[in-house]
Amino acid sequence: MILLKILLIALAVVGGIIGLVLLIAGLLVFSAIGVRISNAKGKLAVWVKFGLLSIKITPKKPKSEKALAEKQRKKEKKKLKKAKKAEKRALKEAKDPEKTARRLAKKQASKAKKLAKKNKKKAKKKQKKAKKPFKPPIPSSVTLKAALTALADYDYEYAKLIRFNRIYIDCRIGGEDACRTALAYGRACRLFGLSYPHAMRIFDIRKHRLNVYPDFIERKSEFTFDLTLTLRLARAARAGLVFFKGFKNYKTKFAAEYAAKQEADQDGKQDSTVPEK
Repeated sequence: MILLKILLIALAVVGGIIGLVLLIAGLLVFSAIGVRISNAKGKLAVWVKFGLLSIKITPKKPKSEKALAEKQRKKEKKKLKKAKKAEKRALKEAKDPEKTARRLAKKQASKAKKLAKKNKKKAKKKQKKAKKPFKPPIPSSVTLKAALTALADYDYEYAKLIRFNRIYIDCRIGGEDACRTALAYGRACRLFGLSYPHAMRIFDIRKHRLNVYPDFIERKSEFTFDLTLTLRLARAARAGLVFFKGFKNYKTKFAAEYAAKQEADQDGKQDSTVPEK
């Protein structure tokens, strides 16, 4: 009976630990992580978001004079402790120079041993590489082309991985006089009017507000924004697998094309060197 109770308690504890691990893993995978950036109050402010949590990174809250004085006191205490330690060491070395010499020799021998071990590992790696059959290196242009082609593949919309939960933009247009203010306002309206629909089509944008207005009184230009971007790790992992699969296929394809082209060029050079009869 006692053994059964102990077994049940052990199973409950193990089950609780496994459940907690699975809960944390689920929160990490399915919760959204992101960032919020805003300059609405005249200064750039940045928050890091995880689920419902939001932590302000900048601007940092100014420290009080008491906290600064405590920090300075700790620094001075640390320096004093370091100086005392160095002084004690110097006194010990002066009292027993033979012991100091032995310690230094032991330290140097240990360094030499580590270096020899490192060189031995490098030599083994070189031997392994030499035994492997030679493969012609794939140029970086082929790898870059494969990566860009995989990203441009329309089977998966990589641009919609990052969700814009909030886009608030206020654009105040000013100029030297009323005429230039009106012209600048027209150009700004044209720019936002042409680009914003494309951004809405390409990206995953939820709450959005775009306000462009002219300032004929003070004639000042100002651009304020409040952006919140989030990403779910589960979607990012899926996108990573899709990208890796496409990248691998395109790299194999482009590498084979490159090798065939190199072989054809080599054959053409050999044919050109053969004298005509």
